[in-house]
Amino acid sequence: LEHSSGEVTSWGLDRLDERLDTRDNDYSPSNHGKGVHVFVVDTGIRVTHNDFEGRAAPALDFNNGNCHVCDVTDTSCATDTDGHGTHCAGTIGGKSYGVAKAAKVHAVKIFTDGGGSSASWFFQSVDWVMKTNFHGPKVVSASIGAPGAHWMWKSSIDDASKAGVTVVVAAGNEKSDACHFSPSFVPSAITVGAIQKGDKRASFSNFGPCV
Repeated sequence: LEHSSGEVTSWGLDRLDERLDTRDNDYSPSNHGKGVHVFVVDTGIRVTHNDFEGRAAPALDFNNGNCHVCDVTDTSCATDTDGHGTHCAGTIGGKSYGVAKAAKVHAVKIFTDGGGSSASWFFQSVDWVMKTNFHGPKVVSASIGAPGAHWMWKSSIDDASKAGVTVVVAAGNEKSDACHFSPSFVPSAITVGAIQKGDKRASFSNFGPCV
């Protein structure tokens, strides 16, 4: 939760805006991500959740195995039946605990309701984000991963980076070297691990030079 003064009760947000671990009980970024479009490539998003304050919208849906471009008014498109995508979107842009509380978040559902997915759906999604005209910076956020460092992931993310799209991916939760997983091994992606208080690595987080 955040108070209007910028005072925070989340130690994670408080830590995020400090270069060193000198938490000051304040999180007051200049514009809270206003004008930025974040495409959450995951299980979908419950875009009607009040924590998004109307800033969430459906974008792409692969639930039926094909790439379907959503009508932004169709809240049943790219909907989240798992919860993971909504959780990630809330961390990105939710009112309560979001890093960028004014950013627009877009649901890109590459996991079916049954849990199935395909790497090609990620690649198609990134291509769509690159080619779609949105006014303002574009970010792809993907808290996903698979064993092995495969060149297709690098090619896709490199193309996005060259096109001006920032790609942020999870290091993974296998307690292993992130360089041995996709897409966390890709140098042009921002690969994010997890820490605990005191700047110690969270016991489950992947690690290594790719993070």
